[in-house]
Amino acid sequence: MAWKVIVGKKDIGKMELEEEIFGLLATSGDPTLDFIGALLRDKLIFANDQEIQLALDNLVKKNKISKVQSSFSQYGYFRNVVRSC
Repeated sequence: MAWKVIVGKKDIGKMELEEEIFGLLATSGDPTLDFIGALLRDKLIFANDQEIQLALDNLVKKNKISKVQSSFSQYGYFRNVVRSC
């Protein structure tokens, strides 16, 4: 299933969303899913929770980030582990 995320008036694909989120994680510590969504909206990227979660899961599978479970959030926190060159 393909999906697109609206950036202003431009669509970006799954890979671009993953890279945007990866860049945000590198500068924002351990944000929650809601905080990631707010940071994306600040950049005029409008993605729903499901799209953000899918992008985060893909980053975990690629070993770019690790998922850290937290009792304070049903989604868990995400921490940047490896920054790719």
